[in-house]
Amino acid sequence: MKLKYNIVWIDDQISLVRGDRRTISTFFRSKEIELDLVSIEANAGSSLVDNEAFIKALESQELDFILIDFNMPDLNGSDVIEYIRKTLHDYHTPILFYTGDDPLDLANEINSKNTDGVEFIDGIFYCHRDNISDKFLKIVKSQLRNDERINSVRGMLMDRIGYVDHCILRALEHCKEDVLSGSRERVSNQIKARLRRKKTTLEDALENIDNWSYEEVVDFLKDNPRITDCHTRAESLREMLRTSQDFKHHGNILSDFYNRTERGDSLNNLRNIYAHEPCEAIEAVHTEENIKLIRMETKRHISNIETLLGIE
Repeated sequence: MKLKYNIVWIDDQISLVRGDRRTISTFFRSKEIELDLVSIEANAGSSLVDNEAFIKALESQELDFILIDFNMPDLNGSDVIEYIRKTLHDYHTPILFYTGDDPLDLANEINSKNTDGVEFIDGIFYCHRDNISDKFLKIVKSQLRNDERINSVRGMLMDRIGYVDHCILRALEHCKEDVLSGSRERVSNQIKARLRRKKTTLEDALENIDNWSYEEVVDFLKDNPRITDCHTRAESLREMLRTSQDFKHHGNILSDFYNRTERGDSLNNLRNIYAHEPCEAIEAVHTEENIKLIRMETKRHISNIETLLGIE
């Protein structure tokens, strides 16, 4: 399931489509999907396939959509299609051409120049410039219906929460020295209490836990990801952050990772439902509201942990 949508928009007068851009931006915002929209204002008399901004935009990221004004002076839309499909070997990114003329004439013109079969024109769409946002949203909504199916949401949750857990392991070391000296014994005792609850499965590893120092307790969590669980690590990190000098607000956000808030269920609980329940049982929580919540909370927790670690 997508958290971000990458679009390149090419027009020789990009300001003329600002209303459509605003409509499209509002749609993605309503879905809690981050929009990265790169606008390229093509210059008359220049070759688009030699435009550095155009080439950089196509090659620097995984694109989800391309919108192009077909009737730009001295710029040939068919050449653009050929460059994207043949030179870059990109046969899947949808391309929407718009024109002030009849879109059917545009489709016939492009199809007449296709000599290599369906892969050249597959994923090419046409519309009148008065209907850009309507046509675009119709295509994107169809894509999102597939993107928001249960298995897609499940896959995204497994991947992104796995990433958060990886960052939590790093943060245990990163924040260890920031915890106030007077709070370290209390934090250590709280972590020990969590580990003792798991003592039946960690009997040998925890044999001398009563004598462990604060540093040893934190190092044990950090160095033993296979015999501790994500919940214990995150709760322990939260305690460290809440008693730290500079990172207290990060701990408050991390608390929401496991606890229900006014926004809805916690991200971790949603992850557990999608991970361990059959599709039939997930249907009750697989609502448009929860899909939006999952996107919002996933972005919030990734941003929180990356900011904590100084990841750009």
